[in-house]
Amino acid sequence: MASIRTTLAVCAVVVGVYAGALAGYLGSTAAFVDQYRYYLYPLVWLLVATLVVLRLRTPADRSLTAAGIAVGYFILLAAVSGSINIGGTGGGLLVQSLPPGWGPFVAYDGTLLSLSVVPFQTIGHLSLAYLVYVAVARASGSTALVGLVGFATCIGCVWPFAAALAAALSGGAALASVGPYAYDLSTVLFLLTVASMWILLARTSAGEPPSPEAVASPTN
Repeated sequence: MASIRTTLAVCAVVVGVYAGALAGYLGSTAAFVDQYRYYLYPLVWLLVATLVVLRLRTPADRSLTAAGIAVGYFILLAAVSGSINIGGTGGGLLVQSLPPGWGPFVAYDGTLLSLSVVPFQTIGHLSLAYLVYVAVARASGSTALVGLVGFATCIGCVWPFAAALAAALSGGAALASVGPYAYDLSTVLFLLTVASMWILLARTSAGEPPSPEAVASPTN
């Protein structure tokens, strides 16, 4: 676990790099900025993922079972959010320039498998998978189960199910009203899920002895 000073320094670098990349993108393209929050959301996801990696204490004992569950969890998130699909048209590789965090958007359309990568979403899912790994590795049933909450971390994960229900109940009217705020809800759910899992993990580790890093660094 990194010290608070190191964590703040890394977060400052992330903010600086993102701001520079965004300024460069807007300066080199004719992009029209009308929804400023869409430029903020990737930074929020990236900063939260950075905090998860740097400030979460990894269990001393490595667990292959926990690693397998975490990998499966990430694949599940990717599949339900539409990042991974079975089948395709065989269109091949597509790389599209989009604002930082949203791009570079990479998609592969094969005949057996189709993949798409939105950088900030993928990094966010990886941070959730890491949280699940730590939860399972600590062998706390209540904490491991909360990983299921991560299924609702992005609107893309819940959308296939929520959309069907909303369409059935409202004839499609609900979808039109929620659609423009999909990523707003996605970000809120992502933050709530990370926070809830973090709190439960903190409670399970309250009785653990301090790590060597914590003893050596009083800023932790």
